[in-house]
This record gives sequence, structure tokens and C-alpha cells, in this order.
Amino acid sequence: LADTINDEAYLEYHLDKTPKSLATTLRLDAAQVAPFEARLRDIAELMQQSDAVSRTKALTMLNAMSKDVPRPSAVAGLVDGFTGLLLAEEERYPAAQAALESSARQYQENFIMLNVLLSLQEMADKPIEAVGTVQIIARRHADEIGKLDKQLLRTLRSQLVREKSEAAFRAQDDLNIALAQAGWEQSPPTSTGEWIRSEAIGALLQRRRTDEAGKLFAAAPVSAETAVSLATDDRYSALWPELRTAVQDHFRALLAGDVARAREATTK
Repeated sequence: LADTINDEAYLEYHLDKTPKSLATTLRLDAAQVAPFEARLRDIAELMQQSDAVSRTKALTMLNAMSKDVPRPSAVAGLVDGFTGLLLAEEERYPAAQAALESSARQYQENFIMLNVLLSLQEMADKPIEAVGTVQIIARRHADEIGKLDKQLLRTLRSQLVREKSEAAFRAQDDLNIALAQAGWEQSPPTSTGEWIRSEAIGALLQRRRTDEAGKLFAAAPVSAETAVSLATDDRYSALWPELRTAVQDHFRALLAGDVARAREATTK
């Protein structure tokens, strides 16, 4: 968690130096930000100091500001997010998690806040809540999905398996779907990414979200082995006729391509 905080830091904002408007930098409505802009810039400057005295001053200002911002609102979510980051840096983890969870319900425009929240939820052994955070990241920050810590994701999956509840089983599918749809481990593709995409397609088919399954299947080449597995598994075979014609054509092309390559290999 320390690495997550320190590596990302708060310097992404540069709120005291940025030539952009504060609303643009934070992806917030200008009218909402305007009444609080001066205080937000002062808080951001304190956060960039990264010493205990500055953190205490920033937290004091955030606490006061928290009472003034409308709730629920994106600005309130930003205030809660800043608070959560500072509390996490002070290792006040339960309070940090609560603040960042409140933030995520109102403001989802910053990857750092969500990534720190994810780490806190994993540390607290709250895998179902953590999967919900992964879903937000995948939906709002797909271009940064590759920054998620692989060991954290493995631990999260182990926590879900260990929980053995219906909600945990569903969360495993939710995790695979979120990662696959955001392109995790797909550029370039890896064996883990291929497995997750296969599992995600199967989960989507089970849920009868066939259009999404078709898009995921057709998004990038998969091995014939994976395609056959999906097409012959009894859990999914009844749903394959519902897939779009384009996806079925893609499946046949995959098989034909693998056969052609095998024949070419045997003639060399």
C-alpha cells in the first residue's frame, strides 16, 4: 500500500501550478468547484509537502470543508478522496477506507483514489467490495487497468475462493468480466489474460448477456482450444445459437486458421 501511495503520490494534480482550470484538472463541473477552488488549491499544496505537519493542516481544512460541500456531490467525493489518501498515508487504514468508499460513491474520476481504496479493501479482507472497486476502475479508467497490482489481484481471487458464498462466486465472475472488458493482459495477450477472457465470456453467456459475450469473443483472436472449450461446454452450448452471426463466423475462421497452420507445419 505504501508503494501505491508513494509511487502515484499527489503530484498528478499540480493544482497550485496547473495552467488548466481546477474543474478541468479534476474533471468536475466548473460551477460546483468555483466556491471551493481557493481552499482546494491550498489543500493540494499542503498535500504535496508530504510531511506530518502539512498533512495535519490539510486534514483540518478538509474536515471543515466537508461540512460546507453539498452531499451527495462530486465535490464532496473529491474532499472525501483527499481525506482518504491522507489518512492512508498516516496508516489510519479503517478511516481511510471509509473515506475513500464514500468518495467512490460520488466521484470516480481519479484512478489513484480508487487504486488506494482497492488496496485497503484487499488488506481488510473485503474481496466482494474490492471487486466492486475493480469494476469502477475498469469502467472509468480502462486505459490504466494495466497498473493494477497483479499480486493484489491474485490475493483477491484467493479471498473470494476461500469465502465460498454465492456472492463470492458471483464476484469471481464479476472480476473476470471487468478485467476482460477493460483489456487486462491483452496488449500483448498473455496466457492469464486469455484465461480470464475465456472465463468472462462463459460468465456472460450464463447470464444471457450474449451481445457482450460476442463483443468480447470477437475483440481479439483467441486460440482454437479456447473457442472449442467455450463452444462445447454444456453450461454454455445452449446459448451459442444466440450469438451474433459475426461471432460464429469468427469462431469458424479461428478453427480454419489453426488447421491451416498445422498442415503447413507438417509439410516443412
